[in-house]
Amino acid sequence: MRNEAVSDKELPLGAREGINDIVDKINSSGKELSQDTMRQSRRVLRSNRRQLKAFEKKILKRWGSALGKLDLLIQVSHEIGMEFNSKHRPAAHSEEDYSFEVLTHLHGRTCRISREISTLLHGGYASGALARWRTLHEIAVVAGTIRRHGKELAHKYLLHVDIEHYRAIIEYQAHRSELGYDSYTESEVVRAEERMKELLAEYGREYRGRYGWASEVLNTSDPSFAQIEEAARLSYLRPYYRLASHDVHAGPIGIRENIGVPEGSWLSLILAGPSNMGLADPGQLTAISLYQTTAALATSRHDVEILVALSAMDDLMEGTKQEFARIHRQLQKLIESAPSPILYSQPKSLFKWKRGT
Repeated sequence: MRNEAVSDKELPLGAREGINDIVDKINSSGKELSQDTMRQSRRVLRSNRRQLKAFEKKILKRWGSALGKLDLLIQVSHEIGMEFNSKHRPAAHSEEDYSFEVLTHLHGRTCRISREISTLLHGGYASGALARWRTLHEIAVVAGTIRRHGKELAHKYLLHVDIEHYRAIIEYQAHRSELGYDSYTESEVVRAEERMKELLAEYGREYRGRYGWASEVLNTSDPSFAQIEEAARLSYLRPYYRLASHDVHAGPIGIRENIGVPEGSWLSLILAGPSNMGLADPGQLTAISLYQTTAALATSRHDVEILVALSAMDDLMEGTKQEFARIHRQLQKLIESAPSPILYSQPKSLFKWKRGT
């Protein structure tokens, strides 16, 4: 007996024809099902959208006060950023202040991502919101580091895009034929490589690493994000960063731990939609990281009016955190008395599944 699979050429003629008939019937049935699905789609999707809207109203009824505070905090941060940018950009431009450029752009990304998180929370997607906060934390860490070390580090950070660009080209070239895409020209690859070599000649071989722009200030040849995080004094959030990573990566902990369902219920519940649980952690963390990045920007230049607004934002942040915590405690008591969480009910099905007895 051999371990190799039998090829279709080794099968008897009748067996090959039988297999081909089965494949043809599967493809034909699949096409019919696809067409039937499209005919039903408008009715089914309209019903499911109504169901989602009704569930979102339940989320707003329970979490609305906290979500409103978070949205207000995001608006305040946005206004601080706009005012800061408007008032100080001319001077920063004349001074070639690269830290101003980095901090304003990072702050803009922070406001956008915070709004994405708010949208996920309004929809009941706590795990997705926490995963998105992971990026918010990374931005806060980088912003704090740039704020501390100034425009020279900011310049190295901006130039590092050419290192990442070269790495992306090499990766693209390795897979472009499988993707069916055109190749970079030889001259484009050479130019990117020469630019990388110029930067390495100026800043050293350590600059080639993923966080090579931070190697000198951290006094290490291959800095990690965890080291930058610790230097920025934000490593106290590392446990939450790890928790958020479970819904970014495909590890087994992401199956067993989900903030959208009660602890220990992973065998009895598979969360495939929104939930009314778990909004407190991503809500509070978003408020914290949003404030941290805003503070890095607002304190990078002397402006009393901006600092007053930042102080007000500090108060609003604390109020936001407290409101999320209050509602979380309230919901925990409810779950203890009636353990079933309030989950999104089964959506209307497109397929008519045949189930065995």
